[in-house]
Amino acid sequence: MTKIGILIRKYFPDIRFWIVLFFIIRLYGIWFPPIDAAHSWRQVTGNMVARNFLETDANIFYPRVDMAGEKTGITGTEFPVLNYLIFLMAKVFGWQEWYGRLIVLLFSSLGIYFFYRIIKLKFPEKTAFYSSLILLVSNWFIYSRKIMPDTFSVSLVMIGLWYALNYFENQNAKHLILSSLLILFGVLSKIPAILILCPMLLVFWSRSYKLESKIWFSAMMLPVMAIVYGWYYLWVPHLVETYGYWHYYMGTSWQQGFAELQEYLPQVLDKFYFDALKFSGFIAFLAGVFILLFKSKKQNKKLLLHLLLWSSVLFFVFMLKSGRNFAVHSYYIVPFVPIMALVAGYAISSLKHKKWAILALSIIAIEGVANQQHDFRIPENKQHMLQYSEVVEKFVQKDELILVNGGANPTDLYFAHRKGWSMENDEIMQLNVQDSLYSLGCRWILINKQYKNYPNFASEMIVFSDPNFEIIRLKTNF
Repeated sequence: MTKIGILIRKYFPDIRFWIVLFFIIRLYGIWFPPIDAAHSWRQVTGNMVARNFLETDANIFYPRVDMAGEKTGITGTEFPVLNYLIFLMAKVFGWQEWYGRLIVLLFSSLGIYFFYRIIKLKFPEKTAFYSSLILLVSNWFIYSRKIMPDTFSVSLVMIGLWYALNYFENQNAKHLILSSLLILFGVLSKIPAILILCPMLLVFWSRSYKLESKIWFSAMMLPVMAIVYGWYYLWVPHLVETYGYWHYYMGTSWQQGFAELQEYLPQVLDKFYFDALKFSGFIAFLAGVFILLFKSKKQNKKLLLHLLLWSSVLFFVFMLKSGRNFAVHSYYIVPFVPIMALVAGYAISSLKHKKWAILALSIIAIEGVANQQHDFRIPENKQHMLQYSEVVEKFVQKDELILVNGGANPTDLYFAHRKGWSMENDEIMQLNVQDSLYSLGCRWILINKQYKNYPNFASEMIVFSDPNFEIIRLKTNF
């Protein structure tokens, strides 16, 4: 056998090789600022919080954003674990826009490794291997390099779950403590990450584990859930009420959520059959469901059916609370993708010939990566945003407030490195709005000309202009 053949036989079946390979692939452009083709707004708001920890106040209990106008910017957000890690890196190495990308990629890669180890506890190694490969090329491929807490939070809980399962096997108190901390910070980072703990329901129903272990684990989870409840349902409302700015979406009523899911049903279904695993991956998932229900006679069939059932029930509850937001945001399905990947991997592991499994995985990987390659380049119509800070610095003092025409997306405001407002073009041209903002301290307007129907101002008000953006000195009409 040739040396290449030896290397292939040695490393290709090792999931660590593939995790490292995909880690390296996604390092390309890791230094890009958060002006991706999609979700730049979600990333810059996270970076705002981190940058304000660095420049204003490092108190983790008082996260701040920049688009709160004349207010302090303090508001309720997810518990800023990721944001604080970005701040700590900036404290040591100086501020860079991309730190969050690297942090998320590191933790998400580690999370997939522990996903593999968890599956290996109860399923054949090839099922764990195939499932992990599918997860690597799912929508985790791009969200694992975005400055967003979605795969980050799920990964923390995934690692915590592995230590929890090991605690039930060996009663090692260190594993219990580590598990509790990881689950705490994971769920604090984003509540839907709790879905990953579904296997613990089966552990508690099983008679194979000691009652004492169940009691100790429950005792550790009580303060974890109390802290999560305290942050989201006591502290977040307190920050909003006290500082007068609402930012974090806390969900809708069950009835309203159900109505919105019905209204946006095509977009809801799209999250499953395309966004999660793409078409080929979803076909493998459906094949796995079919095999579990009608074909499989394997001993772990019942276990996987229960995992899928409970994960689906809990995820549907999350969907109801999310309503329209679930339909319009492709990252909302991230916590459900691991169970989908497991079911798809289970289907492929049921193929009788290895060559068919390799072919199926290749198709899923090629489609998955090809449909996400846009994440590796900066859109040309956004690159001018990187000039904002340097130009704005010439005209606008650090403590002066500005207005941008970004609408609900505060990306322009973030790259201007100023605080203020982000409004729609038609709002900005209303004289009463301009007068109101002037009275609140707004003196400047930054207009992004890449947005359609951007407002035009009198030439004497324009202090800077180029083909992409201009800066306006706001005047009052009082």
